[in-house]
Amino acid sequence: MSPPSPLEVLKDFLYLGGYSQASRSEVLKTLGFSHILNTLHDCKNVFTTSFTYHILQRDKPLDFDKANQILEECERNKSRVLVHCMSGKNRSAAFVAAFLIKSRGWRLAQCFQWVKDRRPQNDIRPLRDARQADAPDLREAKKKAVAVPYNGED
Repeated sequence: MSPPSPLEVLKDFLYLGGYSQASRSEVLKTLGFSHILNTLHDCKNVFTTSFTYHILQRDKPLDFDKANQILEECERNKSRVLVHCMSGKNRSAAFVAAFLIKSRGWRLAQCFQWVKDRRPQNDIRPLRDARQADAPDLREAKKKAVAVPYNGED
């Protein structure tokens, strides 16, 4: 069962949730969201007159660069943003972890644990497990986020 409210990843800025949280206007307004990053094209944006929606297209590989640009702009503008997919466990968690890698310079394992500690039902996995599940693989995001060549280890 998903929690009734989105879960805070970075204080007063970055939140993670599923469609059930993104479709509750009273919760979104009470928590002060201004932006919603919808990471799943098939999820309907239900409150387009109340919030600024950002939708990531159905790309393979996932468009981590675009998501990072959106989140960086929200952080600069001190906007609260909800990142969501259908369940809030896979795709949205991967985008949040990729943002933490790029913006905070954290290692993948640290990002994975940070997100998992805040939303235990997440299903993003360390690299060694990523090929064994449908969970997003963050190797591409990690390669783009660091200035030094990626050697495949974490």
